Amino acid sequence: MKYSYLFLILTATILLLGNSSQHPTTPNGGYTRAPLDGACTECHRNANNNLSGSFEVIGIPEITIAGQSYELSVLIKNPENDAVRAGFQLVGLESDLSNAGEWRSEDEKTLIKRARQRNYIGHSPAKEFDNDRITEWIVEWTPGNNDDGDNTIYGAAMIGNGADGNQGDRSIFRLWNTTTYLPEDTLIVDIKIDRPISLCRDTMDGLLSVKIQGGIPPYGYVWSTSDTTSILDSLSQGAYAVTITDSIGQISISEVELPTPAPLEITSINVSDVTNMSMVDGKIEVFPTGGNDPYKIMWFNVDSIESIGTGPSISNLDQGLYYALIEDFTGCSISSDTVTILLNTSVEEIDQTQNSAKIYPNPATDYIIIENDYLIDQVKIYDRTGKLVTTKRPVEYRTKLNLDLKDGVYFVSITTRSPKMQVNSYPIIIVH
Repeated sequence: MKYSYLFLILTATILLLGNSSQHPTTPNGGYTRAPLDGACTECHRNANNNLSGSFEVIGIPEITIAGQSYELSVLIKNPENDAVRAGFQLVGLESDLSNAGEWRSEDEKTLIKRARQRNYIGHSPAKEFDNDRITEWIVEWTPGNNDDGDNTIYGAAMIGNGADGNQGDRSIFRLWNTTTYLPEDTLIVDIKIDRPISLCRDTMDGLLSVKIQGGIPPYGYVWSTSDTTSILDSLSQGAYAVTITDSIGQISISEVELPTPAPLEITSINVSDVTNMSMVDGKIEVFPTGGNDPYKIMWFNVDSIESIGTGPSISNLDQGLYYALIEDFTGCSISSDTVTILLNTSVEEIDQTQNSAKIYPNPATDYIIIENDYLIDQVKIYDRTGKLVTTKRPVEYRTKLNLDLKDGVYFVSITTRSPKMQVNSYPIIIVH
């Protein structure tokens, strides 16, 4: 009696496995041959790979959206009519091998199980092949908000030979990849003016490109010009629009006006003179308008071909002549008028601090007049490098000196006869 009871238990177990009443799982996972999973062949031994059959899961798109459900058709076929029934098991995994998505089905011959914190769906029980030699289950898979990224659905199919045992069956293992995006990946499109129309080149030189935020690639482009590229080149002034469609059907439209810019001009220049002879604190600020910003502004001293600074303003300037070169984004440029930095001290103040000597006009062109309370014995003029360029001995209280000097800053040294006194570094500026 004891042996008969044991025989009945073993027979029931074999019949249960052979009929595949439910897709199996253990605390260690399922049998899909996914990473860390087992395989059907661990129970179904002595596989017969000569049994005809195929295994497909239809309806898994390459791009999926978190929170959206996808209806999948699980199809197992046996075209040669050499098997009786079939079963399956599916699991979705993220790239880190954690569970991806939830399963559901209204098919009464399916069952959802959970093992190793993974969700499995499979047959319950196995289905026999119909007259077309097909078994089919309809299931749904819904990726969650934490499942964005690359996901893989692993599947196993078992084609049973109908021998009511677990020998001589055929296992088929497949996988399908999908990339899941979050629903907030809304398609937003903007047109960027990469190169505006230039005032100093061919007017057909505008360049537009598309800036895309969100959406699901790949994207389709259709411009108002009928072009289908991501950029438009060699454009004239006018209005342009682009329609972008992403891979899940989202549509976004953007428009832009490509204008002809106003002429590049300088609206004003602010000048701050040197505060006293011992300081180098002059400043110039220029205000351009028109053209295509941003502007590149370079500053020059009239005595040098090398730039002495960049930006809309320049500081720490000595007395002298300066100008700015303004270049817009497209390379068009203009030059400012020459700007003079002077000593910001009145003639009366110079008189009081420098023994009443007066030099005018300043700036000068081809002459200067010097007046002094004491008899002038000698006048020397130096350039900015300290080189002596002119010497005069007028022996007068008031004298006019004719000059033949280039534009620039010079320094006048006056020596009086009685009392004997020398006064240095009166700056003058020559401008023609």
